[in-house]
Amino acid sequence: MLERLFFKKIELWLVALLLVVIGVGVIFFSSIVHIATKTSGKFGAVGEFALGVAQIPSDAKDVIALLTEGNKPALRAKQQRFEGRSGFTFNYDAGARPDMGYLLLSRYDAEISRSVVELVDLNSQKVLHRWLPDFDAIRTQTKIDSVLEHVRAHETADRVRMVHPIAFGDGSLIYADLVAPLVKLDACSNIQWMNDLMFHHSIEPAMDGGVWTAIHYDPQLIRNVTPGFQENGIIHVSQDNRIVFEKSLAEILLENDLGYLLFGHVTYTEDPMHLNDVQEATFDGPHWKKGDLFLSVRNTSAIMQYRPSENRIVWFKQWPWVKQHDVDILDSHRIAIFDNHKYKYPGRDAVPVSNDVKIYDFETGEVSSPWKAAFEQHEIRTMSEGRSEVLNDDEVFVEETNFGRMLVVNTAGEILWEYVNRATDGQVYMVNWSRMVRPDHGAAIAAAVAEAGCS
Repeated sequence: MLERLFFKKIELWLVALLLVVIGVGVIFFSSIVHIATKTSGKFGAVGEFALGVAQIPSDAKDVIALLTEGNKPALRAKQQRFEGRSGFTFNYDAGARPDMGYLLLSRYDAEISRSVVELVDLNSQKVLHRWLPDFDAIRTQTKIDSVLEHVRAHETADRVRMVHPIAFGDGSLIYADLVAPLVKLDACSNIQWMNDLMFHHSIEPAMDGGVWTAIHYDPQLIRNVTPGFQENGIIHVSQDNRIVFEKSLAEILLENDLGYLLFGHVTYTEDPMHLNDVQEATFDGPHWKKGDLFLSVRNTSAIMQYRPSENRIVWFKQWPWVKQHDVDILDSHRIAIFDNHKYKYPGRDAVPVSNDVKIYDFETGEVSSPWKAAFEQHEIRTMSEGRSEVLNDDEVFVEETNFGRMLVVNTAGEILWEYVNRATDGQVYMVNWSRMVRPDHGAAIAAAVAEAGCS
């Protein structure tokens, strides 16, 4: 009977009709997935079911990777690039560049399946110290419970990222994961304190010795938003874990008649701001006052100058940078912006050519790109994250976070040193917002950690 069933003749028109029905069904299903992905709650349970089905191949791949490799693939570079290159490559002799200072290297170490921070002397070309905290102890202490996306407060130890750490002259260090508690360690990686708010993105020095950074609010402070709305805040935390200043960026925009940056988009978005850097002006100048804050607001492609003493947006500019990270004050009239220059195309995001470091001059209103050709030559193109620091008029440090690389390059396109975070398994893993450290401060940190005598 089964033999007759399997070998029964089927009319050709019926096969053609079946293929047409399947084709129409695939198109219909794809449309539901596409729309449901962009519009939360669209199609109700049907949309949720379609998204679940569409996720099955990706989930299966993740499960296989988890069983065979643990959580390491989650922190693998977005693409495997830089074939044949691994670790540090210095194009100057050891001892020849005392002005290069130090690097606070934050990276995922696949050999131990943990994120680490290392102090590297870029002149002697040696790693001097490593911070490796007890991530499990930190996770068990946090009380963060949020519906917001990308919250990483409860990640297992092999998935934690030590994002944009900052080290102090006594060898202590402050870091946070992306949307997680702010943590201070001593020179030997012991936990000194933990601030259990939802901190994220850059950690910048404050004049009083503390730090400026960003937080998320859950529940939100402003009205008429959905539970998943990412309301960012500016926060100043002292060295002894006191909150010196805190203010919602959404409130700042609304109070400065800039609410259209929140709600003036074609469609409602739960992440209209995406604050990723807070940089304090440490001196008075012709274009700002001491204590002003320069803010990088990624999702509006805007750099803003905010004066906390007056609760006023003094200046802001959009374009020619796009989805930028990192703003730095260079001198009395110039700022530098790390420009991801990421565009959103149908179904994908991309950096069309390369990232860039743009210099904005307040005196002339002009924007220059001294390293544009060098970035194109070396294909520096991290889509998200990324950092830069202008070392002088010729040299710039850049971290290509998505691809696990950092380097110092000059305007002629010459690489002075490069680091690729490749493990012995041949794979490149992510780096986590590393930081250049000036020679005198780096020497003080090195002396402190040496005196601490950590095991």
